[in-house]
Amino acid sequence: MTLPSTIQHIVLLCILPVIVLPCVQQDVGAQQRTIAVISFENRSIVDHDAMEPLEQGLSDMLTTELSKIQRMTVCTRERVQSLIDESDSMKIDIADQHTARKLGKALDVEVLLNGSYSTLLNGKFRIDIRLVFTKTGGAITTEYEIGERDELYTMLQDLVRKITSDLGVQLSVGEEDRLEVTRDGNFSGYLKYAQALDVSLEGKKLQKQGKIPEAVQAFKTAKMMFQSAWRESGEYEPARARASDMSLLILKLQ
Repeated sequence: MTLPSTIQHIVLLCILPVIVLPCVQQDVGAQQRTIAVISFENRSIVDHDAMEPLEQGLSDMLTTELSKIQRMTVCTRERVQSLIDESDSMKIDIADQHTARKLGKALDVEVLLNGSYSTLLNGKFRIDIRLVFTKTGGAITTEYEIGERDELYTMLQDLVRKITSDLGVQLSVGEEDRLEVTRDGNFSGYLKYAQALDVSLEGKKLQKQGKIPEAVQAFKTAKMMFQSAWRESGEYEPARARASDMSLLILKLQ
């Protein structure tokens, strides 16, 4: 039996809200998040000096992992480092609300991340992070992971899952797969990668100062260290990419 047109219109109006509302909710949930990884502080009880390069290294590695998430727009390490170099101190306290707001505006991000790490007396490795909203300067949350040193990348990937969850970002199957591409390797290889980053940054400072021969030598050293890090870590891909970057810089300056 065919319903009169007036009744058909009423039925449609009753059905439409059920169909439309979920679409509106998905739009709200699909908000892009902007974030900058600022710094990590070495609080190691054991091997404190040896762990120092990870202040740069962990920032770089976590930035790399967060960049695999489509709904996370992550500020590049180069841009963050440039801002740090311009400041009076290598360590920026984002716990200070004024600093957090100023830094967020400079980097054009809504969330700042910093943290600390430590080698513990029982041989474990701990990573702590803090997320701060730049508009208010208030902390969103803190998270941490504890594991064996050779489980470093599993800890970083688990932190990425916690960060995205805290920011209301649901990972797709493809994003989970991209996270899993990098497997745990030897901790010594990741530490070597962090050491190579420090040497490459020193080379860039020398380049800015016009000390080209010294900069080239630093880039050559960094290249060899990145290549060694790639082998020792179990083929951590960013190490090989950084080695290629050093080759290009050397060719440009020679």
